[in-house]
Amino acid sequence: MSGPTTIVTLRERLRLDTRRSHDAMDRAYRRFDTGTSDGLAGFLQGHLAGLTALADNADRELVAMLAPMLDVLRSDLAELDADAAVVPPMTPKHDNPLARRYLWLAVRLGTRMQARHLRAALDPRVQAACRFVDAMADPGPSRAFVDILEERSARGLEAEGVLRAANDWFACYEHCAVTRAAAPGRVAATG
Repeated sequence: MSGPTTIVTLRERLRLDTRRSHDAMDRAYRRFDTGTSDGLAGFLQGHLAGLTALADNADRELVAMLAPMLDVLRSDLAELDADAAVVPPMTPKHDNPLARRYLWLAVRLGTRMQARHLRAALDPRVQAACRFVDAMADPGPSRAFVDILEERSARGLEAEGVLRAANDWFACYEHCAVTRAAAPGRVAATG
């Protein structure tokens, strides 16, 4: 058995020190019964609210990545005859461009994990409204960002600011899911 691992890169630090808020966000989105059209609608509405908040605070590069995803989300919601209006989400107290990109990376990875469940759904409306999930399949955009995080130090003022902002962004995105899950029929019976 080896001794404790030294955290050197910002990527390692973010993975470790955002685990609690990241897991809370993931749990909030997993509560949706995405095998039903109502559950999938809530799941997509939460993502639409969260990504809208992210885009409203993003630099041009991130906006260019998010804009097509927002269009796809609206299209999937239209397929489900669901409301695509965005209730203004909470905004994070702390913000940082690297934290926004880290949240986007986490959303992409988490959504990819949902794909298998959606493809197994029997509801044809659910099957037809999977474009957002399908769009997350390309890991290319994530790889370049991971490389950036690997080059940054886990220590110092920059790292502390990114960490604070990343935890705030995860809480904001979780709030978007919790708000949408409050609608009847949106979560799995097991909660």
